[in-house]
Amino acid sequence: MLDRERSNLQNLETNLAKIATEELIEVRSRLSPLIDKITIDSVVAHENQLISSLMETASIVAPAIFAVNQFKTSKDFTVSEYLSKNITITSELFDLVQECTQLKAQSSEDDLVADNDYTLSISSTSPLGKLIGEFLPEQARDSEGDYYYEEVFESIILKAYRNLLKLDELLKLMQKNSRYQKVSNSNQQTMTDPFEKIAKLKKLRDDGILTESEFESKKKELLDRL
Repeated sequence: MLDRERSNLQNLETNLAKIATEELIEVRSRLSPLIDKITIDSVVAHENQLISSLMETASIVAPAIFAVNQFKTSKDFTVSEYLSKNITITSELFDLVQECTQLKAQSSEDDLVADNDYTLSISSTSPLGKLIGEFLPEQARDSEGDYYYEEVFESIILKAYRNLLKLDELLKLMQKNSRYQKVSNSNQQTMTDPFEKIAKLKKLRDDGILTESEFESKKKELLDRL
């Protein structure tokens, strides 16, 4: 598979695929403590710690989603079906992570988990439930046909992680591609300039996707790289 993709990747004309892949791998790096805990134990075993960690996912995932959308609107999106499919699925899985996080946060605010025996479920007929059915068709359901939150969240994270392993291999191929290395520096600078990213993050904040604290946290991180 990778040998066949090597030829396709030589036809990439921009850095957009590389940037999108790097941003998604950065999400994996930032969420690695969370992923490792889920891999070793379960969501339930670390629930309290996970809720606080998950509150940061919007600011972590937003730049990756933006980079992926830039790639998806470029002509390079049709160059390698394998690459494009993995980038798209991984970004959509991280989108699901954010939606599940918001659901969990809302349920906590409503004191729905006050009873220790309460298990948060996701209706299979809700918009989120339909997405879960699309991405995780084999996911187990309860007696009423709904999804268990903890099991769904664990499945999404682990599936995203497996996809990132594939993207990591593709990234290595892109980095070795001599033609790819000669891509215009102006295009790369436009996409990777910290101030350009801050401007995009500001728009996400203004659109209500990021909170003020999430925006400030990510802005500080970008400025610290200078």
